[in-house]
This record gives sequence, C-alpha cells and structure tokens, in this order.
Amino acid sequence: MWQEIGLIDFIQIDLLTKIDKIMEPQKKNKPNSLVLILFALVVLMIIIYFILVMFFPTVFDLMNTGDIKPVSPDN
Repeated sequence: MWQEIGLIDFIQIDLLTKIDKIMEPQKKNKPNSLVLILFALVVLMIIIYFILVMFFPTVFDLMNTGDIKPVSPDN
C-alpha cells in the first residue's frame, strides 16, 4: 500500500537530501586577521634570528649569557 502511494520513495529521497546537507562542508571558522599577522611576525622573527646567527655568529657569542660569577663577601 505504501509503495502504491509512493511515500517510501519520498521518504528515502527526503532522508538522502537531509544526509547530503549534513555532510556538506560548513563555513570554516577563520581566525582573526590580527592573529594571523602576529603569528606570521613570530615566524618571521625566528627565521631572521637564524639568518643572523648564521651570518654574524660573533655578535651572539659576545652577548652576556648570565654566567654564574662568584660573589665576594662584603667586608
């Protein structure tokens, strides 16, 4: 009886279209442009640091690294 009316086909088609709509890619949540700019700046600073270390190693060798020095007691 249901097949005579065609409801079974309608229900199957309706379910398939709903499943297709669910499976479609939704709009992606994009990060703020300021966040992208800051992230790019951090990456750029790291790259520049390594380039400077490669071409000017003496600049970084002469920097104070916080070595432990003996403390003389106050007399």
